[in-house]
Amino acid sequence: MKALPLIYPYVSFVLIAIDKNRKAWKGDSFEIPDDFFTWLKNIDTDRKINIFEYEVDYTLPSIVIETYLRNEMGKRCPPSDWYMQLDTDEYIINPEKIFQELEKIKTDPQQQTMVYTKVLPMFQSDENNHFVIDIFEEFPMLTNIPKYDHARISNTAEKKTADLLFLHQSWDRKAEEVMMKIKNWGHNNDFDTISFFNFWQSINYDNYKYIKNLHPFAPSKWPALIAIPKNESNIVNPSMANFLQEKVDAQKAQLEESKKLKSKIKRFLTRLYHSI
Repeated sequence: MKALPLIYPYVSFVLIAIDKNRKAWKGDSFEIPDDFFTWLKNIDTDRKINIFEYEVDYTLPSIVIETYLRNEMGKRCPPSDWYMQLDTDEYIINPEKIFQELEKIKTDPQQQTMVYTKVLPMFQSDENNHFVIDIFEEFPMLTNIPKYDHARISNTAEKKTADLLFLHQSWDRKAEEVMMKIKNWGHNNDFDTISFFNFWQSINYDNYKYIKNLHPFAPSKWPALIAIPKNESNIVNPSMANFLQEKVDAQKAQLEESKKLKSKIKRFLTRLYHSI
């Protein structure tokens, strides 16, 4: 739950979903340490954290359970301008920009808007490095109307983007946690989970740079890995934040150069056409 303290000062209401029977979506049991609830109470200085204990049919596909729970959580939130659904392994890097970014977005109360943000997936790590995907993904992190058709996605929502950065710890965990993830994940029927787990275990500093197209069910979405030194004990730290911002700035510069090049080519072709 390292993600919660990062966002806590910037929200008015927090709802945490926990299975009443302490089971994952495929029925595997798990334990929550007693000190977790003590920790929650200690950080909840403004008394805005609420617990939603749910029960589901574990025979249903994981993606069905996930979509159902996201909608149920939306129903249990008080009226608000914006709703953010944040998984426990998703860390916001620049929360101080939330209000600034959302103020730029014009919405219609009758039309759902989904706000997509940049998310960097983390894949593996060793004692000295994090191995992360060398490309940002876009996730729908916020909406003005919390209704979902498939996981966090709404098929009819208007898409907007915000300059907010997230780290997705995703696969960068202990082996037993990764195995629990792939067995209970909403996408667990979309790929060979055991083969992928074995592949994941094989990643190290000697071979990471040779690994290409590694997304579990859409390989080209994750073209390569890069290594980021572990400079501090916490995943979200100034070094990681600086790396992400530098990567975003580099992508913006590259996009701007691409636009300039396309404009030059267009002007050249126009002159060539008129000279013929």
